[in-house]
Amino acid sequence: MAGAMRWWCLLAPAAMWAQTSSGTTGVAIRTPDRAVLAIDSRVTLSAGDWAGRGADTCKLKPLGRFFVAVAGLYDHRETNFDAWRLAEEAAAGARSVSEAAALAERRIQPELQTALGNIQAADLAGFARHYSRAHLAICIAGLEPGGPAMAGRVFVADANAAIRMVRWDGPPGSTGLFVFGEHAAIDAAYGGGKALAELAAARGPVEAARTLVQLEIAREPESVGPPVSILAITRDGAEWVQRGMCRGQ
Repeated sequence: MAGAMRWWCLLAPAAMWAQTSSGTTGVAIRTPDRAVLAIDSRVTLSAGDWAGRGADTCKLKPLGRFFVAVAGLYDHRETNFDAWRLAEEAAAGARSVSEAAALAERRIQPELQTALGNIQAADLAGFARHYSRAHLAICIAGLEPGGPAMAGRVFVADANAAIRMVRWDGPPGSTGLFVFGEHAAIDAAYGGGKALAELAAARGPVEAARTLVQLEIAREPESVGPPVSILAITRDGAEWVQRGMCRGQ
């Protein structure tokens, strides 16, 4: 795992009856022969300055020939924003993981921009307090002719509700590590990418991903919670290592 890549992506509470998986910790690890996705199940519902726990849910779903993990502001009722619907539309028209991520980016960004603008207009002060780092993150994985592949997109909103993109791509044969969501405990325990690479090399991608998500659950039980869902994709196909809330997917 030498040269492993990572992006730390902070989540903030949502507003205006937005439904969000705020607090989520997701980990994607790519090796030449395996792609692993792990994510928790905790959901936060919020409106203005109020926030409370929602029903735990599956955040890692098969969409067409791909698997998609979503975290952050994925649903906003006022504007009918639905990141899962948009990701599914992107997956349906894509021929590769990288194309699915690019299509998802193009479909999601304008509608997310509208949702964030609506939230800001309804509560400017609240938006300034809570949304200077608000965003949505998705990770897409699938099996391609050259092997397992992954791609991630993070939609980061500034205090003016303007979105900038963080992109991560793990084509077949590459090596990388992509962390999205809460990461304070991971930072405290592992610091830089070298320690994370050593963890993945020592324990393997499945156990490393599990360890990192569970670390955040132990530190932030109110916002990151079990069960953990873990999916592994090899040249033989996709296998649920641990379904968590994703039973029936």
